Amino acid sequence: MEIITINQNKDALITAISDSPKVAEPIQIHFDHATGMLKISYRKSISFIRVYSMSGIQVKAKTCPENGMELPVYDLSPGIYIVSAEGNNRVVYSKKFVKN
Repeated sequence: MEIITINQNKDALITAISDSPKVAEPIQIHFDHATGMLKISYRKSISFIRVYSMSGIQVKAKTCPENGMELPVYDLSPGIYIVSAEGNNRVVYSKKFVKN
């Protein structure tokens, strides 16, 4: 499942949820249990990464380099989190990850 949030202006927020298969996902995440690092790669131009708890609290935030990044998450409690990647075109891509 992919959640795409498009914020075209300050007055409108459009969210779409899609179960249809995609050829190339805009962001990919991989949690490395051994190092506690979240590896994030992206095909689109991404300006900012945020990590939210399931209660909606932002727990991490970082500006993005061009090709990908690693984000330390070893200090987060076990649980389910949402990684939100904001593109330069104001499109937000979200993915879920589970930290055991």
